[in-house]
Formats: sequence, C-alpha cells, structure tokens
Amino acid sequence: MAIRVPLYAALVFFVVAAILGVITNRPAAYQGVSEDGLDELLTRDWSDPPDTARKMIAEVLITELKAARSANDTKSSLLLAAIAAEVAAMALVAASVALVIALA
Repeated sequence: MAIRVPLYAALVFFVVAAILGVITNRPAAYQGVSEDGLDELLTRDWSDPPDTARKMIAEVLITELKAARSANDTKSSLLLAAIAAEVAAMALVAASVALVIALA
C-alpha cells in the first residue's frame, strides 16, 4: 500500500510536466508594429530629417525586443517548472522501485 503513494505522486508530477511542456510550446503572440501603424507611416510627411526617422526605427525595434524578451522569459519559466516536475516524478518512481525491492 505504501508503494502507491509515491507512484500516485509521480503520476501527478508527470502530468504537470506534460501540461507545462505543452504550454511552453504553444505559439506566443509577440507584440510588434501593427499593420495600421505601418500604413500610417506611408501617409506621413516624409520631409522629417533622417535623425527623426532613425529615432522612430530605434523605438520600434526596442519595443519589439522588450516584448520578445518578456514572452521568452515566460516560456523559460514554464519550461524550468516542467523540468522540475519531471525530475520530481522520476525521483518518486525511483523511490517506488526502491520500496518494491526493499519489500520483496
């Protein structure tokens, strides 16, 4: 009977690891320049000095980079949690095997 407890716990951890792994691999909606924002650029006054254009481009790139890093940080945290759950599940399976051997 005592052997079932770590096996049930291992099952729970394997399920948690699987769910977190699937969530980690789902496509993320990265933020970026909208289509409307790009269309707006075409209708703007193009007489701005080059420095103004370079600054606008830099702001857009920085915004996109920050959004991508934030999304990657979230995925990384989920993946680390999935790995931890898998390690815990494997340890529980190993404990169950040890109990079977000890009680045999």
